[in-house]
Amino acid sequence: MLSIPRPVRIALTLGVVTFTLVAVLENATGLGFREWYRLQVDGRKTYATITRLDLPDHRACNYVYDVHGVIYHGGDVGCGESHKVGDRIRVTYEPAKPSVATSGSPGSELSSDIEGALFIATIMSGIAFLSATRNPRWPWSSHAGVRGLSEPS
Repeated sequence: MLSIPRPVRIALTLGVVTFTLVAVLENATGLGFREWYRLQVDGRKTYATITRLDLPDHRACNYVYDVHGVIYHGGDVGCGESHKVGDRIRVTYEPAKPSVATSGSPGSELSSDIEGALFIATIMSGIAFLSATRNPRWPWSSHAGVRGLSEPS
């Protein structure tokens, strides 16, 4: 059986927990992994009309679009960069929930969110590993099995 040193187990566990927490927070606070995936896989395209630009706020724009005779309002950052009020832009909406839409690329947004969560999880894992191997007082550290490190005396 493979013996994994305790600091590595701690780091991996903290990385998985961190990634999970970031994913849950992403999904709870707005468009998260699940919504971006649905937009990428099932999304339908339509035209929207820009109703407002807020260039100081990350070049944001607000827009309206029609799905089967129902008007929906949306907004995104980055879509106001080269447009003006009244311009038509393409948006992707979720057929099961037409109020969920984006003017950007759902696939790019999904990749960006996953990469961000992995980055945060990697940083947290690194901190946990370094703490467990360098600080003998760290609550869960054990240097047994880590080559080059000896037990504190």
